Amino acid sequence: MKRFWGVNSSVSIRWFSLSLVFWFAGGVWAQSPDPQPCRVAESERFVFYSDPWINLHHFLFQWARNEPEAVEGDRRRPVEILEVDDLAGLSAEDREVWMSAVNFYRTELASENLLFSDGLVGLRNRLIAGGCGDLDAAGIEPVVLKALTSTMPIYRARWWSDHDRANRAWSEEQVGLLEMHEQALAEGLAKAFGAVWPKDRVRVDVGFYANWAGGYTTNRPDVVTLEGRSYPGLQGLEMIFHEVSHASFLEQPLKRDLAAAFEQLGEKRPGLLPHTVQFMTPAELVRSRLSEDESNGFDSVGEAVLSRGRMREQYDAVRPPWREYLAGEIEREDALERIVEALSR
Repeated sequence: MKRFWGVNSSVSIRWFSLSLVFWFAGGVWAQSPDPQPCRVAESERFVFYSDPWINLHHFLFQWARNEPEAVEGDRRRPVEILEVDDLAGLSAEDREVWMSAVNFYRTELASENLLFSDGLVGLRNRLIAGGCGDLDAAGIEPVVLKALTSTMPIYRARWWSDHDRANRAWSEEQVGLLEMHEQALAEGLAKAFGAVWPKDRVRVDVGFYANWAGGYTTNRPDVVTLEGRSYPGLQGLEMIFHEVSHASFLEQPLKRDLAAAFEQLGEKRPGLLPHTVQFMTPAELVRSRLSEDESNGFDSVGEAVLSRGRMREQYDAVRPPWREYLAGEIEREDALERIVEALSR
């Protein structure tokens, strides 16, 4: 079946062209006042949004991926939809409208990747440009717009208040933690990656659902999306800094310097290495801010990811020198050189 924005689709061309417009413009939302009902919290470097359109989009996307069963060929982790049984409480008309939108998402969008699909990234950017309000001027393809606008009244009536409440509570919790730790973590991350923070705050879209991993970051412009309920307390703080490490102003200097360190020995940088460092660094920085008792109770997301799977071997090689560097015991160049030596054997 031809995908909604498949290679040979005229729809794909229109979506990709519109995406470029928004990317090169830096995002329409950056030029307009933020609607306060959607902008729920902020810190020195982050601004948190609980946007109904962004939440509805991810809700429909994950519902479509996993109900009644996973999309054929989809190897991503299933996401449990907690609200499936609530369908029985909808009117027959509302159930038909809702499932029509879910089926559209399943047929046309659900096999795509929220992080890597130009069409889905462009759609998310245009939803942001709508400013939590009317989407008529956001440039969204009519069939997608229909799926969203037809289901929004149902979403608001049945689920949005609960989702929004959870998003706002998580945002407030994280701002409280950021008040204590943000400056040290932000400075530590920038130093570790050889980067400089931008003047503008980074947007964090807080959702009841996000992608299969519970969070992702897209660029041009840099936007973090996090499933707040999945990362309470210090895990949320860690994941904010993990996800923002994928923002271009942090990720590109890290990738550049890692590649240069390997090139000096005639080696090619391992593909997963930046992500290993991006998981390890926030975990180590957060742990360094904690008391002994707090550290013992800190269940790090990054450390759990790195202790298994394909990054385990890299983690074992990276951890000793990188921990010494983060602790101020050796210079960054020395740490990079030792990492290269360990992974080039």
